[in-house]
Amino acid sequence: MEEMNNRKGFIFDEYDEALNKALFEVPYNSCAQIVEYFANEKVGYNKGASCAWQTFFVADEVRKLGVRNKPKYLRDGRHVAAVYFNERDVIVLDPYLLHTQAIRFSAPLDSTDHIVTASVDAYPVRVAINGEVKWSRLKGTLNMQKKEIRLDYIRFSPSKNHNYIYRSFTLAFETAMEKVPSPPEEVRNKLLHSEQNNLSVRAVCSDSKELTEIILPLKMVAEGKRPCREWCFIKSNLGEVIKYKDSEFDPHLGVIAKAIDSEPSDVLDYLVSTAFLYHSVMPVGQVLSAYSMEND
Repeated sequence: MEEMNNRKGFIFDEYDEALNKALFEVPYNSCAQIVEYFANEKVGYNKGASCAWQTFFVADEVRKLGVRNKPKYLRDGRHVAAVYFNERDVIVLDPYLLHTQAIRFSAPLDSTDHIVTASVDAYPVRVAINGEVKWSRLKGTLNMQKKEIRLDYIRFSPSKNHNYIYRSFTLAFETAMEKVPSPPEEVRNKLLHSEQNNLSVRAVCSDSKELTEIILPLKMVAEGKRPCREWCFIKSNLGEVIKYKDSEFDPHLGVIAKAIDSEPSDVLDYLVSTAFLYHSVMPVGQVLSAYSMEND
């Protein structure tokens, strides 16, 4: 197994430039495509996008920067990453996983048993009890024999004082999308999948580089209760839960509002109105799990 660490000998190129633009200019916004596909209201990228559309955005930026090779959009369930199969390497871009550099595997395309790993820094950046700075990491494993790429997104938990896998995806080569985006009915089905148990807007501040997320859980919406602003809470850069009436809520909300060119009150109204829209279109008998309110 060959191991690569992208912090060594790093050269900033078109892939990284596009990724950097996506990280700071297209926040994650799980409401965006719900509004687009169920209310027929197009949402600009400046307001954020769901994970798949973040990937479509970054690939389009790579194209605009002059890269002629087209990506394969590989999937794991509802998740999509852009993968570039070049003559001597394979490059992965997945803005939802907040990596600061492209994942780069040195792997000949004619290899059948080549396994390569690569890892890069990702957001959020947290601090341990002893004051040590702890970057998140995105680790990729390319298995040419299995024809798949595994992505493990690792965060540091301040409350538990150790790293943990926050998200993990396996992207089989055979899952390459034939049409981008998928047909509307397929998109609608994925948007209403029961694993999506919340609405959220998540942004990395371009100044502080801190990650802030506002979340509205959907479990009670699925149970027929009327959503309201008070259901919203913040997850801070350190993974702390900040409730609606907490004193720190408004300053963090302001950071998110600025990131999507909105007023703070409009962000709350946007989440609540999308929750109402979700209720009006969700499958009959939809059952959702509760969203964890614990600190990371």
